Amino acid sequence: MHDQLNGKTGSNEPLPPSSQPTQPSPSMSPYIVGICAMHKKARSKPMTSILSRLRATGHFEIIYFEENAILHDAVETWPLCDFLVAFYSTGFPLDKAIAYAKLRRPYCVNDLRLQEALRDRRLVLKILDANGIPTAPRIVVSRDHGPIVSPELSERLRRCYGVNLNCNRDHAEGRVSDPDQHASHAHAMQSNDDDGNATALAEEKNTKNSVIHAAFATVSDVTEDFTQVDDDTIQQDGYALRKPFVEKPVDGDDHNVRIYYASSQGGGARCLFRKVGNKSSEFRSELSQVRMEGSYIYEQFMRVDNAEDVKVYTVGASYAHAETRKSPVVDGEVVRDASGKEIRRTTPLSDTEKEIARKVCRAFGQTICGFDLLRVGGQSYVIDVNGWSFVKGNEAYYDRCACILQNMLLHTTRRRRYSLSLPKGTGLDNM
Repeated sequence: MHDQLNGKTGSNEPLPPSSQPTQPSPSMSPYIVGICAMHKKARSKPMTSILSRLRATGHFEIIYFEENAILHDAVETWPLCDFLVAFYSTGFPLDKAIAYAKLRRPYCVNDLRLQEALRDRRLVLKILDANGIPTAPRIVVSRDHGPIVSPELSERLRRCYGVNLNCNRDHAEGRVSDPDQHASHAHAMQSNDDDGNATALAEEKNTKNSVIHAAFATVSDVTEDFTQVDDDTIQQDGYALRKPFVEKPVDGDDHNVRIYYASSQGGGARCLFRKVGNKSSEFRSELSQVRMEGSYIYEQFMRVDNAEDVKVYTVGASYAHAETRKSPVVDGEVVRDASGKEIRRTTPLSDTEKEIARKVCRAFGQTICGFDLLRVGGQSYVIDVNGWSFVKGNEAYYDRCACILQNMLLHTTRRRRYSLSLPKGTGLDNM
């Protein structure tokens, strides 16, 4: 293992220009890339396709952390590596991966601490707002006293983004909780601090869609003030949201999302869930009342262009691949090709969407990152950030991804700089 890789991740220092993969020196032993993830994710076809390309360069040796060791063994016994690919999925002990990174100090391809934030949609929205990334108007209902985060993440969000969680320490758990949630950025823009200044740091108004974006705003979330005024309206802290709207659990692992329709549309709700066979949602006419137990985010429903969602996949802050798919809101039927794969179509990103991709990648510190985008009347909105995600079944994407990762990792070894910036020639415009 190479001892020069003893640093930290998360800064935005620029990397030196290079557009071609570097050829290995015959005298240089390969750098060790450790894959620390649940077995199904670590051995997926996209992952193995990209890793096989990295291995073929001669620069890298790939080692897998076995799932049993990840779950049950002390981090002191985990293999050593120069570069660490570690990412959260259901059941993955993120706290152990963070402890390992602190102990061994490998270069982490995806920031581990910020992966904590991806597990709570409220924190995701706070980070998006703080970075001026457009999202839907919303109400946040927290019946659990807010996100549970580590003191390290809380301090980092405050220092890097000005996100003050106003946290209370939970001494038993060694964690902190955020009791203050903003009701919505439309409402937040109306709230003033003690000096009479707007609490939002920045704003952008989209007059075409009557949507107001607050870069960051904190409004006291008094759950007792949340009410369903009538069949079509919910209200919190004086801000009302009318159907249709989307109800999302704050838990990033919970995909039981509902879309409630107005009485004038016939009422009822469409329940979204992870794909089961060819189904991704179902309509239930009897659902008109929102869920009154648990914590939820209520977002204004947006009618997307062409009835399609956009899935965006970044590889560093300067490259992104995007695909459209039929929105699960349409009828819940998954459209597949003859081989059984869900039909998706590559779509170019606008300049604004490219900038959104850069911001998402940098804000969350995730070199490899997937997020969901809605296109509405010429505007684009981020509705979810998923963390580590790959495109499926796209050989050209695998080639580009492996090339970018190779260049980034090799430049890291030479300059000891840790950045999401990429060499010249690997940018969005070259897709």
